[in-house]
Amino acid sequence: MEKPKFRNKTEDLISGKNEELTSQFFFNAQELAGGREQGSTEELSRRVPRIVITGGPACGKTTVIEHLRKSNPEYTIVEEAATRVLSSGLFSLPSDEQPWTQEWQNALQRAIANEQLELERKSTERLRDPSQVAIVQDRGLADAATYLSGGLAELEELTGHTPKDIMRRYDRVIHLGWVGRDEYLRRVGSNPVRFELPERAQELARISLEIWSEHPNFTTITSIDGRKEEVVELVQKDIGL
Repeated sequence: MEKPKFRNKTEDLISGKNEELTSQFFFNAQELAGGREQGSTEELSRRVPRIVITGGPACGKTTVIEHLRKSNPEYTIVEEAATRVLSSGLFSLPSDEQPWTQEWQNALQRAIANEQLELERKSTERLRDPSQVAIVQDRGLADAATYLSGGLAELEELTGHTPKDIMRRYDRVIHLGWVGRDEYLRRVGSNPVRFELPERAQELARISLEIWSEHPNFTTITSIDGRKEEVVELVQKDIGL
């Protein structure tokens, strides 16, 4: 029986055989690795804070960021790179017929990391609009390390960015923690790209917290109620309001 085309795309990305597919998310690895991106904030006439909102799977960060987007048009919002990659049709999710492998995970995280770098570059270009006072991101580059067995060291091999360089990209990191088993199951019911079991999702939240806690301006918000207000207060503090 012929394999589905969707699956063949995933295999080509893992192997690197299809250059046209691979270049969609991998094209900028050498361009961005180890150097200052063209059009970076240092090259502009002003500097604004770059703030990462992250957390465990289904932690509610996207809801918080959407609230910031609607109420603060002066914030440049960077959408989640993982969602863009998984929605592209180039990666099929693990299933009984195509089980998860570390090779698949590494290929996915490489694509996500490079898409993250490209989204951040584009967000910097928006700072030429003087009305923009902050960049707020739905996750950051270090989140890819959460899913790699070698963590930040392996991410450095994939992108050329050292752990220190990765953390220096951001002015503040806000981590929304783990929502608990019952709340996680309720939330993932409507999310087609969330396939982790609760135990695995909780472990990913722990690893993410451990990785991002290395940032010098790190804050964790564990309460579910009132977290939008807490995030808004932290962002406003960073931009001097």
